[in-house]
Amino acid sequence: MTEERAQIGGGGTADRFRVDVLGRFAVGVPRTGESLAVPPGLPSVAVKLVVANGGRAHVEAVMEALWPESSPAEGRKGVRNVLSRLARAGVPLLVRDGEAIRLADEVRVDAFAFRSLADRVLTGAEEGDAALGARRALAIYQGPFLPDDCYLDWTETPRHQLRRRQVALLDLLAADANRRGELMEAVHLLELALEADPLDDVRYLELAELLLAAGRRGRAAEMVDRSRQVLRDHGLLPGAAWARLQRELHQTRRASARAIGRSVDSAS
Repeated sequence: MTEERAQIGGGGTADRFRVDVLGRFAVGVPRTGESLAVPPGLPSVAVKLVVANGGRAHVEAVMEALWPESSPAEGRKGVRNVLSRLARAGVPLLVRDGEAIRLADEVRVDAFAFRSLADRVLTGAEEGDAALGARRALAIYQGPFLPDDCYLDWTETPRHQLRRRQVALLDLLAADANRRGELMEAVHLLELALEADPLDDVRYLELAELLLAAGRRGRAAEMVDRSRQVLRDHGLLPGAAWARLQRELHQTRRASARAIGRSVDSAS
């Protein structure tokens, strides 16, 4: 089973199950919204593992992740037990497919839908307005990939890949808002991007420029300082863009001080 066969975007009537892994782990029925309980322990972990692998994982990989100390025979018995427990619980989300374990055909996954739509938007393959497509994709992205399972090392790669797409979509929307002259909307979107990726020193400078253009000099200076701190933490030196913003901030401070001085003189 591949991601393309287990997406949530279309919402076909044949879909029996919905698996959410963005911001939480939940299983339900798409048509009714009913929540379903997945057996705790290994069955739940197996579903998450297969989703993390794009909807399909080799039996050996499943055995190694779930029963690292077991013999091959014990591992294969464990796989059969997991599939049986899911079926008996009324949530047959996984099926055996040769030497692989994959998601059943009737399963929709929010992460797969987000990834597919985000990639179409970011590569220009999505028809229609890119900003509208970006908003549709971000509406699917309800949070990081399996946030309660950060201790499982195989969740880190998909979490990073999905977060990177989220940030790219926020950057796209921020640029669109800036072009429309909606500076504070662009500021808000860049702030969301920095919440997701706080180590991007360039984005702090982009945000500082917007804040400076909006007359928020204090916050702009704060963003420049944060950018410098990120660079320092990585053992890097500030570049030309950082120095230019510092000069602009200094010039606006001097201009503001002169204006205040003139006001005081005229009042006296």
